[in-house]
Amino acid sequence: MIWAIKDIKELTFLCEYSGNVRTRRQTIGSTNDSIMILLDTNSSETSLNCICETHANIGKYFSGINNHSEESLWKQNCRIVWFDIEGEARNIIYAYSNIKAGDICYVDYNEGLDEYPTHYFV
Repeated sequence: MIWAIKDIKELTFLCEYSGNVRTRRQTIGSTNDSIMILLDTNSSETSLNCICETHANIGKYFSGINNHSEESLWKQNCRIVWFDIEGEARNIIYAYSNIKAGDICYVDYNEGLDEYPTHYFV
């Protein structure tokens, strides 16, 4: 879980989500709770996921929201955007709204999709 140690302004870059890159097919059935879509091609053979197995950074520790709960969606104060940076897909986490010191940082690991189960998240 990550708490803001000082006030964070809306649209502030927080981190790049990093981990091991796997095809969607390779992550089907995984029990790992830190899987994030990296590139969606509508094919499990070529779509890529970022999964924290042997490599990760602070992005793994953002609190996930239950994107099936209206109450949980209101807690989200961080978002993920996908970028192509020099030909590589990247996930960037940024402050979606102003975050006060002491607040927990919440992100939707599915970012509006229903790719992975989040029912047990906050």
